[in-house]
Amino acid sequence: MNNLFEWFCANGLSLNKNKTKYMVFKGGTKNLDFNILDISVGGTHLEQIGSQFQEKTTKFLGVFLDETLSWKYHLIYVKNKISRALYGIKQVKKFLPKNSLKTLYLALIQPYISYGLLIWGNANSSILQKTVSLQKRAIRIINNAGYNNHTDPLLKNCEILKLSDMYQYHVCLFMDDFINKRLPISFDGLFRLNSEVQENRVTRQSSHMHVPRCNSALSSKLPLVNFPIIWNNWNSILSTCNSRSKTKKTLKSYILATYSASVKCNNPYCCQCTHV
Repeated sequence: MNNLFEWFCANGLSLNKNKTKYMVFKGGTKNLDFNILDISVGGTHLEQIGSQFQEKTTKFLGVFLDETLSWKYHLIYVKNKISRALYGIKQVKKFLPKNSLKTLYLALIQPYISYGLLIWGNANSSILQKTVSLQKRAIRIINNAGYNNHTDPLLKNCEILKLSDMYQYHVCLFMDDFINKRLPISFDGLFRLNSEVQENRVTRQSSHMHVPRCNSALSSKLPLVNFPIIWNNWNSILSTCNSRSKTKKTLKSYILATYSASVKCNNPYCCQCTHV
């Protein structure tokens, strides 16, 4: 930290020591005591951010980070933004046609869902559940459907992806950009093919992305491990696409095709389905 501070000073840059803090990332089940750390810059002691301290999270480039990378604080932020947007859409749903309501959704709600989705989209389902429920509520409002109507037909009709599918959609586009050298050079070599790792062995999965081994649940959710897994699942479908626009169209069409046009369930409290 002192070397960084000296570099800033030598290059005429200003580092606000009073606003500089640090965070120790750890697994969610580990209770490690880092109170013994004493990190300082230019003689100024730095405060730590974490669950045991006054500040629980920090905002970096519009995304709220916590020490276990659970993304719960960011999802709370997203939930509040979506809830406010939903209130506004509900006020005008009786006066605007469906297409206009969909436009409001794409302008006021979807940006908060898609921003940083590559990072937080693989959070635990319990943390994502509230955001998923709010998206379903928005889709029902757009289609003027009941509060418990099935959303698969509504999503299919509006050509809007579920949050979980939107995550896979963005991951596949990122991996497609990586393979076709559309990303900044800093990403070069980030992922490798199995054929590059096992040069002397030719298998049926040689053209697949190599999935590194991981020893914890936290590391298995990180992009270096999770992105190759998702890409390998879609590789056979997207391998024939020769442009990014073709990849986007093919991927979205394939995902929407998995949504049922009509749903029948056995829930006795479902008002939409007919029960015998």
